[in-house]
Amino acid sequence: MRGSPEKITTSQVIGTSGKPLRVYHVSLMSGGAASTLKLYNGTDATTIHRELTGTSGEAKEFDFGEQGIFFPAGCYAAVDANITYATIDREKWIN
Repeated sequence: MRGSPEKITTSQVIGTSGKPLRVYHVSLMSGGAASTLKLYNGTDATTIHRELTGTSGEAKEFDFGEQGIFFPAGCYAAVDANITYATIDREKWIN
């Protein structure tokens, strides 16, 4: 089931903690300097799955296609101090 896009401004679990999901698209808005959003497989900042780098002072889009990126143990998003916000389009995994 496709979930609503989730807008974040702080590091947090995406979707339901520990439940598998797919990420299809990320919109990353950076402040005055380039930013980094790290997506981890799991519920904390242990196993990095993807690192996305934004452009200073503007939005940057990341599209992962129809298959998206699969996070079997859930997804934790870590934002740095330069991220204004990130919007994550995801799908909940139903089992």
